[in-house]
Amino acid sequence: MAIQSNNSNEKVVSGQDNTVYGGLIPFKVLSVNPTKAELEKLYNTTIDNKPEYRKKDKNGDDFVVVKFIVQSDSSAIENPFTTSVNFIVRPKLRTNKAGDKNQYIDAFGTTGWAGSVDDLQEWVDKKSAVKAFVGEEDLMMFIKAWANVATEGECRLDNREELAKGNVTELKEYVTQLKENRVVLLAGGVTMNNDKFVQSVYNKFFGRLTYFNEKGFLRTLENEYTAWDAVYPSDLSVQEVKEQKTEVISTDSNDDIKSIFA
Repeated sequence: MAIQSNNSNEKVVSGQDNTVYGGLIPFKVLSVNPTKAELEKLYNTTIDNKPEYRKKDKNGDDFVVVKFIVQSDSSAIENPFTTSVNFIVRPKLRTNKAGDKNQYIDAFGTTGWAGSVDDLQEWVDKKSAVKAFVGEEDLMMFIKAWANVATEGECRLDNREELAKGNVTELKEYVTQLKENRVVLLAGGVTMNNDKFVQSVYNKFFGRLTYFNEKGFLRTLENEYTAWDAVYPSDLSVQEVKEQKTEVISTDSNDDIKSIFA
């Protein structure tokens, strides 16, 4: 018998640890809205409760959580980690605060705001434009980057109305079809209500393997409506991030929705 020892500073055990990463990282999509058993297999752990993707907010309005389970695929990270990128889609049409304009989305995933189709901006294809559901724009931006759709390529779900009600069958088909594709996401760390610092990813902008688009990420992060309350490198380089202890006053009165984005 022999004891094959190693220096304590040498990493000899692999597997997902508690390291939290930040920066622009390519990810592969493993699943969408998985079952309890699928989640346990993906994360190699046990889960107490069955995941629920159809929910109600504090006002009793329905919404759907679309949760993509993703795994990092970067040479800069020795041990790949698994996390999720999440979207909320509501089965109601998106309007402005005044209620006199709708958001429209065309067959190419391009959006615009107008009181009617005829008044849409020139960059929106009026022939294919329809009124968008709340949350549809962000989801389609993700799919466009993940599927690597060209500027002139079509990007619309066939069953978008069913998705807004919680049916993700079509998305599950794309997980299989696009298993070799990668999408570039901004990773970072967020502090949850239980004070636990956890891995998260940004869900308002997305890159591609051939075009990370750092400037696009930074521009979106600087917008007050799409800013991200997370810890990530200012230059978006891939590195481990640590929790920054500050007193934060939450403006989100719906803790259930906030917890979705861990």
